[in-house]
Amino acid sequence: MKRNLLLVFPVVIFVLALSAVASAQVNRPYHNGSVWSIGFIQIKPGMDSAYLNYIATDWKKEQEALKKDGQIISYMVVQTE
Repeated sequence: MKRNLLLVFPVVIFVLALSAVASAQVNRPYHNGSVWSIGFIQIKPGMDSAYLNYIATDWKKEQEALKKDGQIISYMVVQTE
């Protein structure tokens, strides 16, 4: 009986310590919300019309499908010179 108690006591202490670590991880310094993903694309000279054509066709279709599926909220394309 005493031997069983000696085996159970360390297991109980381990489980309590593990639960304390798990509960400490719940406190986050941020709140769940939307996330932005930004990509910077450099286009080789003379390829801007081909890339913009891709953005206006295939990429836009993919983004619309993701939006319809609820995986993204919105999307945006910003062009600079």
